[in-house]
Amino acid sequence: MANSGETLENRFNKLNLEMIYLTQSFERFFSGKDTIPPVIKLKQYKTKIKALTQEKYKDNALKFKVNNLYQKFLAYEANWNKKLYLKEVGLTDNGKKLSSKPNKSYLRKSREDQLYKDFLASQKKVSGKAIEKEKFIAHIKAQKKKLEKQNNVNDIWFKIIIKDGKTTVKAYRENA
Repeated sequence: MANSGETLENRFNKLNLEMIYLTQSFERFFSGKDTIPPVIKLKQYKTKIKALTQEKYKDNALKFKVNNLYQKFLAYEANWNKKLYLKEVGLTDNGKKLSSKPNKSYLRKSREDQLYKDFLASQKKVSGKAIEKEKFIAHIKAQKKKLEKQNNVNDIWFKIIIKDGKTTVKAYRENA
């Protein structure tokens, strides 16, 4: 229960605002910005809204608003639970399988950066000479495209090795 000095109108306004925050939390989770679903917030909110609907109201307009908010919450909760279930079993809203692979453009960029960092680290050990990042990545992209076309595959990547006192970029198949 809330503070004895807090009016039902104030509790309703707070819960209305919390509903907006809860909705935003779920949107962040389903869009991939958050990694953990806000289920604890959901349970806390559900307890509060149920308690508010059990109150005795003198004002029918406020009772209507509270019931309206509760019905809205129930609809959202059903939708969120459905989406959580589908995500858990690996399906999208329309029943299609989710891709098990992450966003390729982000993955590619971060891997290119890491490859360049590894190249710089090994170059420091061997000779201390380095090339510019843009040139290095352009060279890697060109080699990747050439090798994938030659071998009719699309899962070529590279690793840095030191061989015979030289830094070498070696191609390999990711899924092989």
